Amino acid sequence: MQMLGSAKQLDEVCRTAKPSGLIVVPALAGFASPHWDAAARGTAFGMHRHTSQADFVEATVTGVAHTVVDLLDAISEVSGTTTTTLAVDGGLSQSDYLQQMTADLLGVPVERTQNAGYVTAIGGAWIAGISRGVWASKEDAAASRAIEARFEPTMSDAERSSRRDAWKDAVERSLNWRIRKGLHDEA
Repeated sequence: MQMLGSAKQLDEVCRTAKPSGLIVVPALAGFASPHWDAAARGTAFGMHRHTSQADFVEATVTGVAHTVVDLLDAISEVSGTTTTTLAVDGGLSQSDYLQQMTADLLGVPVERTQNAGYVTAIGGAWIAGISRGVWASKEDAAASRAIEARFEPTMSDAERSSRRDAWKDAVERSLNWRIRKGLHDEA
């Protein structure tokens, strides 16, 4: 679809989107955890004649944030724990818009690790450092993690609840898409 010239434009485009009610479920290759449905497909709900490319990009990024929250909710449910802060790294962690939306939908702060592209190497260094006595424990090693940015939730509980309910409805509608009678799917 090439709605962006480069990934660096992501935040800029998301900020130009207008509130539209558009929901994109980014299940382009089915859903893994926590939905586990290979037949799910990416769907868009709420498009209208004024929906813009920016609206579609923003709704897709928001769909990624919802998917992160779904996964953390599932982990909390089976582990009996709660997420108090989410640490992020990797390519999409560079999107301030995505991290703010994730914090808003999760209701807890999101922290982007400094040198986010090197977290695997840093983890290896921590393991080596613990084994050589540089740090006494994994908690001591983790305390050395530098934070590049912190995103505090700003969304009201009412808006969060409304958005999460609409998202869950959209996910339900995207499940089992591929196995519908008469629908041919080449994916």
